[in-house]
Amino acid sequence: NGIEGNLSLSSGVYSFTRVTTGGTVEVNRPTPILTDAMKNNRDDIVVIWIGQNDNTNDATEIIRLEKLMIDYLTSYNKQYLILGLSSSSKEYRTPMEQQFKREFGRRFINTREYLSKYGLDDSGITPTEQDLTDMALGKVPTSLRIDSVHFNTAGYTVLANLVNKRLVEFGMI
Repeated sequence: NGIEGNLSLSSGVYSFTRVTTGGTVEVNRPTPILTDAMKNNRDDIVVIWIGQNDNTNDATEIIRLEKLMIDYLTSYNKQYLILGLSSSSKEYRTPMEQQFKREFGRRFINTREYLSKYGLDDSGITPTEQDLTDMALGKVPTSLRIDSVHFNTAGYTVLANLVNKRLVEFGMI
């Protein structure tokens, strides 16, 4: 509603603090929050990775949201990559991943598939028995995660290197 401020997160609760003092402003739902980055970096390289923490399992809906983000970019030669969902197994994720690949082609990075096949080798980690079980199911190995969704430092490092390679491939960097 035109009020500038800072968005913060504490104990799982988001808070908005105005930059300047003022009276209460009613905000109807849903009202988008436009961040400084959204307004000032619309021509930059954008890496989009959404759809997992809210348990969204509908590829069509995730693709719709990703396309809205891509459409928001201003440059003629839009520079973006789409990262795939990384949780669950090959059997569960393959239908969704096929939708992403059809929609975005090489701009789609199949995060789950790459990390399940090459992540440990790229990070120099010797697989544990659990890792071998995970990999046989097409899951990101436990040694690259801190929970069922989020990576540890080794997992994020492998992913960052993969993103870098794809950005170079597309001539974005």
